[in-house]
Amino acid sequence: MTKDLAPYRRIIRRAIALFIGAFVVLYGGRLEAVQFSATDGAGSQGETFVGEIRVADFTLIQAFQFSLSWDPSILEFGEVFDFGVPALGGNSFGLFREQGRLSVIWDSSTFDGERLEDGSVLFRLSFLVLGADGASSEIRFGDDPTVRLVVQDLSSGVFESVSGLITVGRPPGIEAISDFSMSEDQISEPIPILFSDDATLAENLGISF
Repeated sequence: MTKDLAPYRRIIRRAIALFIGAFVVLYGGRLEAVQFSATDGAGSQGETFVGEIRVADFTLIQAFQFSLSWDPSILEFGEVFDFGVPALGGNSFGLFREQGRLSVIWDSSTFDGERLEDGSVLFRLSFLVLGADGASSEIRFGDDPTVRLVVQDLSSGVFESVSGLITVGRPPGIEAISDFSMSEDQISEPIPILFSDDATLAENLGISF
């Protein structure tokens, strides 16, 4: 006599569904989109403007990469400084001055991952303001030449970006920051290796998804 296994199969399917649901809630639900944002600001022609790249939900981060761009007829890049995570430094950046682009590539020295409080500064960057009053330029996140990517808890995280807007002509109450100089040993121009969709930072780290 053949035993009817249908009821047992239903129980097994329900148990598997419950397990998957619990895994998503308890594990997958912990991974929020990691936000990278550029601050807004203003400056007068001939002054140096200092912008900030800030982060939120920056937890268990093993690596990230992205590109920044701006209008080079309005802003002339100066330098990057005040790095917020270990191993982030001049060699992490590649400058394409004429195109108004900056490549950023970083990975942690360990696989434990880095954590930063919401609103923390990842790094600062300075520009000489070239444009006339009324002009403006976005500090925009993008994928050219380096695609956006964040590795969170050894998995491909969600990269969320918010562009900043720099306006020429300083409103009352906002002071300029000047007297910044760029040292040649602080940034490479450009870095020789960039990542694309076919060769990502994750692959270089040996992480598979």
